[in-house]
Amino acid sequence: DEDSSPFWTGFTPSTQKASQTMNLPPHDWRPWLTTLFPATYTGPLAPYHEDFWRWLWSIQPDVQPRPHVDVWARGWAKSTNVETGAIALGRPEGAARHYVLYVCSHQPQADDHVTNIAMHLESEEVSRHYPEMSEKWVGKFGNARGWRRNRLSTRAGFTVDGIGLDVAMRGAKLGNYRPDVIIIDDIDETTDSPETISRKVEAITKKILPAAAPIVVVMVAQNLVHRNGIVAQLVDGRADFLAHRIL
Repeated sequence: DEDSSPFWTGFTPSTQKASQTMNLPPHDWRPWLTTLFPATYTGPLAPYHEDFWRWLWSIQPDVQPRPHVDVWARGWAKSTNVETGAIALGRPEGAARHYVLYVCSHQPQADDHVTNIAMHLESEEVSRHYPEMSEKWVGKFGNARGWRRNRLSTRAGFTVDGIGLDVAMRGAKLGNYRPDVIIIDDIDETTDSPETISRKVEAITKKILPAAAPIVVVMVAQNLVHRNGIVAQLVDGRADFLAHRIL
């Protein structure tokens, strides 16, 4: 059964149908945010939010950008922005990415983020401007596929999978279609032992990142919770992966 695989996706870029282009300035992310997510973006953003959106909005369809590592304190809307950022990367008139892999420390955390993205996609505003991104992919026999706790797949060919590093470390197999967006969010915990951190690094560097498409967009979002955690290592230079990161 093709839908039983943890990371199956039934779309490739060549089979996608472009959604309707919104009647908004294509080079300005501010009206895009306030139009599609009016209940979330209700006021001016902080400078670090603006840095993030300027970087994201500059991404081109066939170019791999430098990874973006956003070390924001708790309550600074890191997950909110990377979740809506995932949707922004899937817009056909922009970066036109197709397959998002959302990575967290534990599977239930990843499932929650996939659910949040699904709720955004089902909103009236997104449905109005991107109807194919807001509709579930339906198989030829009328059964809705790929819209569950850890996965959503839309009629536009936009797919989001959630995976916990606890699952990845147990040897989960990624599908044949390589993710062109990888979001790493909430991967460090205060109780992580050196052995746990080492296993997480191995899962990221030997399973998650090697599965990526050549034009992958990598976003890391985390507050500093562990002096030897993965994000702390990215900050102080101990990490030997994502070497060309923007911090």
